[in-house]
Amino acid sequence: MKSYHISQAGIRRARRAFVLRGAAGGVVVAVLASLALTALQQSLGTGPVSPVLIFAGLLAVFLIGLALGLHRAARRITQRIKAYELRLDENTLSATQGGGRPVKIRRDQIARLEERPPEVLLVEADNPPRTISIPMALDRYDEVRAQLAAWHSIETGGAQHVVSVPLTAFLLINVIGISVVFLARSLWIVLPVGGVLMVSLSYLAVSILRRPGLERRVRFSAMLLLLTVLVIALRLAGMLNGAG
Repeated sequence: MKSYHISQAGIRRARRAFVLRGAAGGVVVAVLASLALTALQQSLGTGPVSPVLIFAGLLAVFLIGLALGLHRAARRITQRIKAYELRLDENTLSATQGGGRPVKIRRDQIARLEERPPEVLLVEADNPPRTISIPMALDRYDEVRAQLAAWHSIETGGAQHVVSVPLTAFLLINVIGISVVFLARSLWIVLPVGGVLMVSLSYLAVSILRRPGLERRVRFSAMLLLLTVLVIALRLAGMLNGAG
């Protein structure tokens, strides 16, 4: 049985991709939370401090926390990647992923092979359902791929991106919407935009929180989104009261 591990170059690429994904989402969440808390402070009228200074201070705190959290998380991810081991013989594929128990799939159990450039080859089996992810950064990946191709045909899936374009666009649209809610003075503009924001941010936060095994920083980001929803609700209530 042959043993394979992820190359050093692959480890560096995976770490960089993880940091970019985390930074893309984390920066947007930090901006949203800072805008929301700044608006809350202004609505409460707790002092003469400039809203720009409040926003800048809050954003700096969130970004420092994000940087520290990403550094720690990237170190853990790197350790997990280094622990990845793939074993392959004439009839069996076995992988230890993330330091957990080995997952084994026999040649006759393979239901699907899907390659998703430039990151991963997925090996799926039924009865019981299980999946082995083979990073394309694996040492001697072509050797592994050639043997698996002899077992089963390989499909080609969509390309994987470091940062999800739809998710990034969604978050940027929400940043713009938050700015409209807290800067616009027209009730007929703020009300529909705020309502859409509350629904979309609540859906995103609940979707995140429903996933099992979340890291603390991810759960914290979801809670910040819910805090933003609360502040938007307070802003809408204040404008409705003012209009009345």
